[in-house]
Amino acid sequence: MAGYYQSSVILQRDILETGFLLDFFSIDQSKILDWKKSNNKQRSAKYRPSIIGKALDNRDGFKERKREQIYQRMCEYAAHPTYPGIKLVAPKGLANIGPFFDTKYLKSLIEELAMKVPFFTLIYLGHFKRLPSGFLKIQADFLDKLKTWSQKYFKLDLSHIDVNSIKEWVKLL
Repeated sequence: MAGYYQSSVILQRDILETGFLLDFFSIDQSKILDWKKSNNKQRSAKYRPSIIGKALDNRDGFKERKREQIYQRMCEYAAHPTYPGIKLVAPKGLANIGPFFDTKYLKSLIEELAMKVPFFTLIYLGHFKRLPSGFLKIQADFLDKLKTWSQKYFKLDLSHIDVNSIKEWVKLL
């Protein structure tokens, strides 16, 4: 909202990369310790974003490599100095000193967050196996809202997620 769109894209790229990494770890949680103990060179060789994205695309049967395309676009527009990235600091060809308001950029960035954060939150929650009952209730409420949201905005049916049994289980705790 403050008009620092390039900074927002950089942060969103970190959210994207972290979400992809968490999703990758849900495939094989034993890799978490390896990632944690890796030095920079090892981590780059095994866990760089392109490797993670390809592994997720292969798991999901995606051939278009859209994860990589989104990540590269964020790199180009915000994380690295490029000519296309100038648009986020100089929309009319002249650089702005400080923030500026642009409805198109603001709308795009909020939409991008709205598409990614709920699913990455779901992936993140999946990494916790023994949560206190208070957290389970929050998780069940979140899943309930996510089902409605994903159907409304993505036409994605998540009815196979049984939220009611989680809510009943929480009552027993």
